[in-house]
Amino acid sequence: MERKDIHIILRRYVDGTCTDEERAWVEHGYNQLDAGKESPLSADDLNNDIEAIRQRLHHRTIRKQQPWVHIAAAVLLLTVGGGLIAYMSHSAGKKPAAASVETLIDDVLPGGNRAVLRLADGRLIELSSEQNELVIGANQVAYGDGNIITAHQNRRDQLSAKPQMLLLTTPNGGQYQVTLPDGTKVWLNAASSLRYPTAFVGPSREVELEGEAYFDVAHDTERAFKVLSRGQEIEVLGTEFNVSAYPDENSTYTTLVTGRVRLTASSARKSVMLSPQEQSIMTDGDVFKQHVDVAPFIAWKEGYFHFDNTSLADMMKMMVRWYDIDVVYEKHIPNDRFNGTMPRDVTLQTVLEFLRVSEIKHTLRGNQLVIK
Repeated sequence: MERKDIHIILRRYVDGTCTDEERAWVEHGYNQLDAGKESPLSADDLNNDIEAIRQRLHHRTIRKQQPWVHIAAAVLLLTVGGGLIAYMSHSAGKKPAAASVETLIDDVLPGGNRAVLRLADGRLIELSSEQNELVIGANQVAYGDGNIITAHQNRRDQLSAKPQMLLLTTPNGGQYQVTLPDGTKVWLNAASSLRYPTAFVGPSREVELEGEAYFDVAHDTERAFKVLSRGQEIEVLGTEFNVSAYPDENSTYTTLVTGRVRLTASSARKSVMLSPQEQSIMTDGDVFKQHVDVAPFIAWKEGYFHFDNTSLADMMKMMVRWYDIDVVYEKHIPNDRFNGTMPRDVTLQTVLEFLRVSEIKHTLRGNQLVIK
């Protein structure tokens, strides 16, 4: 991105006129820079805007939703990611009972670049956490920086000229990217797997997904790109979309960002066409579509959690996948709901601050979170 374009986006951010995507880009860049990590922004880019950006960051909110009572004043200010300050609000006149919640004795680091590649002969390759992308070539697999990982001196490590099926799997607490042989880019979320060939042959390009992934499909008018996942088939020529098909969820969600896709439910042979800003929901073999704001559904790819009237149970599923923890409910599941965004590179203790302010009793012991 050119410097002039960066300053245009920064000015829009300061003025409050930027898009959701631009806001997420600025805040991610600011937090990365503030943490001393590689960032799309530089100190020169921020220059005179840095204080205004910091002030706007300080007013971003994450709020507990309590529709049955009047929402009143903020009760907590919490520093997140070296610059983002968030707060939650409670019913009028009600203050958090700090003594009712046990003090944390542990913390859990966020997820990162973790994945395992299974070759056609069954061998497993644990991928480097220092890298974040695979590139699939005709007879080799390499990291995004060009380092080859399957074509060493040993001929047994070389991929056959004949297309083979590979399986990329991320565990809880893992994510990875892969560029497929046709140039299609796939971002794989935690606890997910993608099965794909070393070369696409025949009239279509097919991959299989379990879990969640974001696809940026290379355009090819001669061969449709197909994603098979949880009883549905998605067919496109070239587009960007997100698929959430976790086996522990009741429904499968396909959210279209650009282009057009056709989605078919295998059991009912019912198809729907999606246009940008539309989402299909498949439940019990039936499928329907709705208009949505795509930002919440692709936030994970941009490095954020996005809570949109999210139940505590669904919020905890995100935490299980990203922080690789176990969640145990001693009694009933509290029916609190949350709105807002926060970076995914914070530790679990940051998330648990919101539970304490919500007076949700909990204890963290090692990697087990107990909701009381």
